[in-house]
Amino acid sequence: MLIRLLLSLLVLFTLSTSAFAGTIELLPAGPLVADGQTTLRVAMRIPGLTDADKVRARPESGELIAVSVAGPELVILHIKPVAATQADTLTVTMSVRGVMKLDEDIELPLLPPPSGEVVVSLSAEVMTYGAGGTATVTLRPQGAHPLPQSARSFLVTASEGKVSALTAAPDGSFTATWTPPAKGTVPGLVLFTATDATSPDRVVGFGTMAMAVKTKQVIDAPAGSRNTLVIGDVPYGPATATADGKVTFDAVLDPRKPTGTLQSVDATARRTDSIVDLKLGSPTRVAFAPLPPNLPAGAKLRLNLLVLQGDGRPWSGAAPTLQDGTAARNEGKGWFSFDVTTPDTLGAWKVTATADGVSTSLSATLVDPLPALTASVSPPVLKKDETAFAVTVNLKDAQGRALTGRKLNFVVVGATAVGAAKDNGDGTTTAKFKLNKDVDAAQVRVSPILTPTGLPPARLVVWPRKDSVTADGSATVEVFVVALDAFGIPVPNVAINVSAPRGDGALAPTATTDKNGMAVLSYRAGSVPGAAAVRVEAKGVLAETLLMQTSPGAAPLGLEPPGSDDALAARSTWRAAWPTLQVAKIGVDVGPPTALTVATVPSYTTPGAAILVTVRVLDAQGKAVLDATPVVTASPGNVGAITNNGDGTYNLPVMLPAGVDGPLNITVVAGAATGAVNLPTLGSIGASSLATTSGTSGGGGGGGGRAPKGGGGGGAPAGDVSFRLRASAGAMGYLYNATTKGVDGPLASEAAFRAVTPLLVGSAELWPGASGIGVDGNIKLSVYRVQIGLSDEVYNRVTFPGHVALRYRKPLEAPGTFWFVSGGARLTETVVFGYANDDKTQSQLSRELVPGGRIGGGVIKETDRVYLRAELAETITPWPSVTSVALGLDAPLLPDGSLIHVGLDYDLNHMRLDENDDGQLLRVRGQQISLSVGVGQGL
Repeated sequence: MLIRLLLSLLVLFTLSTSAFAGTIELLPAGPLVADGQTTLRVAMRIPGLTDADKVRARPESGELIAVSVAGPELVILHIKPVAATQADTLTVTMSVRGVMKLDEDIELPLLPPPSGEVVVSLSAEVMTYGAGGTATVTLRPQGAHPLPQSARSFLVTASEGKVSALTAAPDGSFTATWTPPAKGTVPGLVLFTATDATSPDRVVGFGTMAMAVKTKQVIDAPAGSRNTLVIGDVPYGPATATADGKVTFDAVLDPRKPTGTLQSVDATARRTDSIVDLKLGSPTRVAFAPLPPNLPAGAKLRLNLLVLQGDGRPWSGAAPTLQDGTAARNEGKGWFSFDVTTPDTLGAWKVTATADGVSTSLSATLVDPLPALTASVSPPVLKKDETAFAVTVNLKDAQGRALTGRKLNFVVVGATAVGAAKDNGDGTTTAKFKLNKDVDAAQVRVSPILTPTGLPPARLVVWPRKDSVTADGSATVEVFVVALDAFGIPVPNVAINVSAPRGDGALAPTATTDKNGMAVLSYRAGSVPGAAAVRVEAKGVLAETLLMQTSPGAAPLGLEPPGSDDALAARSTWRAAWPTLQVAKIGVDVGPPTALTVATVPSYTTPGAAILVTVRVLDAQGKAVLDATPVVTASPGNVGAITNNGDGTYNLPVMLPAGVDGPLNITVVAGAATGAVNLPTLGSIGASSLATTSGTSGGGGGGGGRAPKGGGGGGAPAGDVSFRLRASAGAMGYLYNATTKGVDGPLASEAAFRAVTPLLVGSAELWPGASGIGVDGNIKLSVYRVQIGLSDEVYNRVTFPGHVALRYRKPLEAPGTFWFVSGGARLTETVVFGYANDDKTQSQLSRELVPGGRIGGGVIKETDRVYLRAELAETITPWPSVTSVALGLDAPLLPDGSLIHVGLDYDLNHMRLDENDDGQLLRVRGQQISLSVGVGQGL
């Protein structure tokens, strides 16, 4: 009966509180490159997900950093996969518990980091100076790479002669024609070095061409002897040695053959063969792997240097050095590398490396890297009769030094420039504008003008101007794209294919980056609220971004973007470097600020990383206040320049200093309105408690961010499981003592025994939904043996105490810690010693079932690895009869939710039982100590 009651309650709670969701939809997140070091943020949509649900993830490999809810029904996995060696998938088991119940596997598509080499081959092994002709150079990339073949291109150079432009072949190779120099006096190897233009620091290769030269070779030989010189299998001579012991040959010297055989015949016709060293000059050959003609100033580079011996074997002597004495790192196969930082000064730059006394140089022109750019408009809002305004742009380098003499690009809508922009000589540039006729607002977009390096695009960076747009079929939002090369410099004139793989919005199908490597798209919203995606592609280089289509009248949303750490860093950098300013005339019916909201993307921070803060300022009527630039403070943190978007919203970056942990407290004041948000660091919250949405606060009096939730570890979590079913075995120590009071009757006046018995335990526990109400049940089964005195009377008895109870729990301040109270029913069994006849010559043993009510309370501790419960309870029958103390521990066993359970229970029986009409009162004092170990299943 007890088991039937328990199962009925479990089914009732499960059916009444759990809902089942549909298939998880993996959202576009751009290419996911698994290098074993970079954290990837993968977005997915879980239909029906609510704030009350808890989301867990268990990857089959790698490290799960965190799980966060990025928006309505949107979840972001923060995951660090192991390094991939080829395109592959990673299985992640997702589980949701709360209002929804969901268990589903998803497959994450992963790409490998750049690796391998470029194999360089030539159509001939050896050529001779002055003989004319050309050779075909063929490049074949080998090894894994995240970009498709269509996106890759290569640089190739030769240490001598001229190499034509590369041409792509249908089989994936690239070919060029090499013309050797017309003259040469010393035989040697020509080194052909190649670089993957999309990853020049990682993927290189080389080939060699032996250049022979026909020259006179003077060798010592016996005077008057007749001599023949054999190089390889080619004989030269015979020639007669002079009186001073010298013999001269006109021979073709091959650098790969440093020795020859001299065959000498003296006057007696005796022949002597000897090995002679040929005079080839310096055999060592040195060459840098090629880089583009322009390089960013102040950039960290890896220079690859090839050093070969004259016969083509890798150099094994002392490490090459740069002109400043920096020694190279041996990478193997003849390759050496230097880690250098280019100077900050623009213009010509040259670096020289030396090995075995042979030097080579690499030259480039240093150009501007991306500067730190901030912009402001004055006045931020125009009065009704004003039309003139100015935009001031501040440029600094990575060290915070002012940059002067730099050119800027201004794109203006709704206004006209008044004169040329002025360089103020202090790192700022001011441009003046005037609103066009019959226009009440203008938009100015500022970007730096950078010199391209000459490399092709290796990455596309894409982001929307706003994270959300109204789903009314007509609202639009700008989407920005920048094509970047391997050094992060924009690439101009790149043709881009555009699509919207998710959502019902629309964009033009193609775009082209301008002379500054940038393009602006216009996304027109559809009519269906939800997540939408924009995809851009250029010759196989792919990028994607998400935005939200919101219901008409809904507040704008901040959206945590997916992607890799480096992709998000590039997005953050370029979003800040390409600001869009708006200036508008203030409306006469807008009142002073009375309320504001603060949103952050993302909802956490890491030391040194920028957080985008968006402040929305409203008046008492809920109208946007356009001229109320807020005052923002961050502790600890640095507040960047505030951009007035002209629609009542203001953007600014805030970041923690490098090496400083959070939490980051951001306070905002605009007139009488205040707001605040508290962001934890990603490192401090771990994988089990990331904020459910982007950090938000609002109201006239401010407020905090959303409460932490979600997350998961790498294995099957022990905590945060709705239903647990356990079975275990062990032993029970039973200490029994009973006495009777009252008139003399059929009960023994005193009885006692001790026993250690085998034990089976079954238990179940359910915490459905997000409520604090749960149910648990427990039943024990044990068999013990009782012998009466020295007689042959032996009894085998079964004891099966059990209970079922409802619980109510509340969280404590410590994460994952709860207190609870419980109430239910308990069935207790005890034995009664008596007599079978009136003269008390024969004993009798009977069972007494004692039902009662059970009340208790305790503490629960949940983590990703353990579930610990401690409880103290009392059974009333109708007076206190059984005091129970129970300890339980669950730990994960396998990723499918199975677990190991350890239980330790102590029951103190202190029952009073009326056994007959004669007034005999039985008092039982018993102790049961149970230890069990078993397995279970968490759902």
